[in-house]
Amino acid sequence: MRHRRFQADDGVGLQGVSKFPRPQAVPEQTSSPPSKKGLRSGRIAEFMQPIIGALVIGVQASWSPSGVLHSAPQGVRRRTPLTDSPLRHGSALPLLLIDDDDLPVRPPKAPPPSMPPLRELFAPTRAAAANLFQVTPAWVDAGLGSIAFVLLNAAAIAVTQAAGLEAEGAVYRLLGLVAFVALQAAIGLPPQEWARLRADPARVDSSPFFQITYLGGPGAGVTFAFGFGIAIALAAQLLGIDWVPAPRPWPELPQAVELLLIAPLADEAFFRAFLISAIERAGGSATMALLASAVAYAAYQVPVRELLLLSEQASLALLLFQLLGLFLGVLYQRSGGSLPLVFVSHATFNALVTALRAAQVGSTLPF
Repeated sequence: MRHRRFQADDGVGLQGVSKFPRPQAVPEQTSSPPSKKGLRSGRIAEFMQPIIGALVIGVQASWSPSGVLHSAPQGVRRRTPLTDSPLRHGSALPLLLIDDDDLPVRPPKAPPPSMPPLRELFAPTRAAAANLFQVTPAWVDAGLGSIAFVLLNAAAIAVTQAAGLEAEGAVYRLLGLVAFVALQAAIGLPPQEWARLRADPARVDSSPFFQITYLGGPGAGVTFAFGFGIAIALAAQLLGIDWVPAPRPWPELPQAVELLLIAPLADEAFFRAFLISAIERAGGSATMALLASAVAYAAYQVPVRELLLLSEQASLALLLFQLLGLFLGVLYQRSGGSLPLVFVSHATFNALVTALRAAQVGSTLPF
């Protein structure tokens, strides 16, 4: 194989392995001088070039789904061609380059505004009521809570009667209690803050009697109920008051569930756990909270019509419920705020009264 040396146009000699044709010079193309019309078109093109480039960028940005022409990984700078189409008037539009990092980025969409808490919605009304009655907002919370409890129970009665439910009493008491607890949780007062299922050791009375009760748990409420029943019977017997309730057969199962379970739970949850805690949280003394709870409980249990008639039966019933409210309130305060303890005591006392009615007991002491 022969080697042939040749001289390139740049004057540098190269060694090849085969024949390499000498590059041929491209003949220069002669062109006629541009006319006035061509010069005018070229100037117009040069003038329109930046305007057309800006229009192209705007059109592509408007058609981009996200508002950004191109995306690149963070930290990587990429040159993105937007257009390379030439103009018709002999002058080509140069390649437009844009830096992705310089492109405007739309901020992320803000999340939809959440609903403000119920307490914030009623904050102006709460403050106005506190200013009107010259009390602190905590007293307004206690008063509005009491009104809400009565209204919710009235609404529950109307709903259960409209539905024609057989267990009307048990259903409306349970429905009213659930609605009240849900309302308090919605305004920022969850049930664990006022309906304690376990007694607070720091609030238990220092007397050995209540210390033993704290150790005994909720079951001690049975003993308290029997003790309160005996005390009421002895006092009435000494005063010559007919304390034995009117004879009545043992209730059916739905009524028994209401009387022995639902009613004690609803009464103790509101009149002892909520109302006493609300008054003490507002700055009231323990005695004030106890008396207010007992009076409100008695007024709630006796029908308003009987109270207005001022009958002897209504007066005795009002006195009995006030004594029961005082007894359960003292038990709740001295036991460290144990809701299960007062519930068991209340349910046991209701069972004793129901048993006396069912047994058709006379005026003699059954104990």
